[in-house]
Amino acid sequence: MPARSHRIEKVNELLKQQIAEIISRELEFSKGVLVTVLAAETSRDLLYSKIIVSVFPENKSASTLEILEKNVYDIQQILNR
Repeated sequence: MPARSHRIEKVNELLKQQIAEIISRELEFSKGVLVTVLAAETSRDLLYSKIIVSVFPENKSASTLEILEKNVYDIQQILNR
C-alpha cells in the first residue's frame, strides 16, 4: 500500500506543476492578479483530480475563478497532450 500512496503523491505533484504552467502560459487574468496552484488531490483510481488554487488579491477571486471554470476543458486538453 505505501508504494501506491507514493505513486499518487508523485502524480499530484506533477499535476500541480503542469497545471500551474498551463495557467500561467495560456490564461490571462486582470492586471495584478496572481493565481497559485496550491495542491492537487487525485483519486486512487487516477480518474479524478481536484486542483486547489489561491487568488490574490482576494477581491478578484470571483472573476478569476470564473475564468478558470470557463477554461477547464481547454486546460484538460492541453494537459492530455
